[in-house]
Amino acid sequence: MNGKPKAPPRTSSWFDRYWGRESMIAYNGVACGNEDNGPTDLVMYCPRGHDIKVINAQFGRWNHHTCTQNVNKGTLEMCPQYIDVFAYVNGECSQKNTCKLTVNEKSPGVLKDRNAPCPLTPKYTRIRWTCEPDDTYLQYGN
Repeated sequence: MNGKPKAPPRTSSWFDRYWGRESMIAYNGVACGNEDNGPTDLVMYCPRGHDIKVINAQFGRWNHHTCTQNVNKGTLEMCPQYIDVFAYVNGECSQKNTCKLTVNEKSPGVLKDRNAPCPLTPKYTRIRWTCEPDDTYLQYGN
């Protein structure tokens, strides 16, 4: 197609907007903790008649590639700790059709697994959710 490889269907924006959001598979989103490192807002959305169900939400660092704009990757360290922000994200977004959210180190959460929050390491939020049919969608045609 004009010399450009076709995107895998599961990663295309069409799939996310029209087909994938109606299936019961989980979706992942990322928002950077600092605007110097990348986009700080995450928009979760579901098709009409479906609502967001948050599966997990964590704030920390898990790889050397995400939210690394303006970061010296040679000195980037993995943070041995993360903040579980599930309760916060679930309270803000659960059972909504769309939700725009910013999560950072000031967001309420529970420190997990490790001893220090790695103050000099740029972090990001990763959220996993599904889209579940709401009552009006399930009763359609009855």
